[in-house]
Amino acid sequence: MAVELERIERQHVADVVIDQLLDLMITGKLRSGEKLPGESDLAGRLGVGRNSVREALKVLQTLGILERHQGNGSYVAESYKMPFDWMLFPLLSKIGTSQDLVELRRVIELGVTELVIEKACVSSFDRLEAKLNAFERAGARDDFDVDEVVQRDVEFHTCLAELTGNSALVELSKLVMKLFQPSMKAHLTSPEGFEVSASHHRSVFEAITTRDRDQARRSIVAAFEEWKRFIDVS
Repeated sequence: MAVELERIERQHVADVVIDQLLDLMITGKLRSGEKLPGESDLAGRLGVGRNSVREALKVLQTLGILERHQGNGSYVAESYKMPFDWMLFPLLSKIGTSQDLVELRRVIELGVTELVIEKACVSSFDRLEAKLNAFERAGARDDFDVDEVVQRDVEFHTCLAELTGNSALVELSKLVMKLFQPSMKAHLTSPEGFEVSASHHRSVFEAITTRDRDQARRSIVAAFEEWKRFIDVS
């Protein structure tokens, strides 16, 4: 691959590697379907440790930007289109590890849910339950359509954010859900992925309707521990 990479003069975290790879994609020097150099090659060109490169690639794989072909390295995803969202790229550039991804969404989910328990009126829970029911129905169909299931999942979380009555949180939630859709799709199509996800969604919903903050927190933490395990082994 004939592309120029700027050598990093001192050991740095994986977010610098991510910055450079994203820049190559944005400028068209790395295109959809193109294979990246191997981890050792990238580490040598950038002047960083191989572990930093591996973590950066894992983050980009989780976001659906890269695909790992078993035994054949990493490729820019054929289906991925760089989203020209002015808020998205600065956020992407700050995500250095898969742990960052988990923590980002976990903090937002916990905060949103706590506000809903505190502020939302009982009548608004019907709308949230309708979104949850739609998600469960989509996942239970014999002709399982993962794109529809992901869309229903996103709609549930968007509705949850809307119940806070905070427009800024709604927009932030939408942005974060956009980041996570590729990994949501992978998780929902994994063995028992949908069943586990649906169970966690229902548990959080029930905690919200009874305004049980402790149970809501336990359910959300359990969901993210499961998701983190999925990322670590995928």
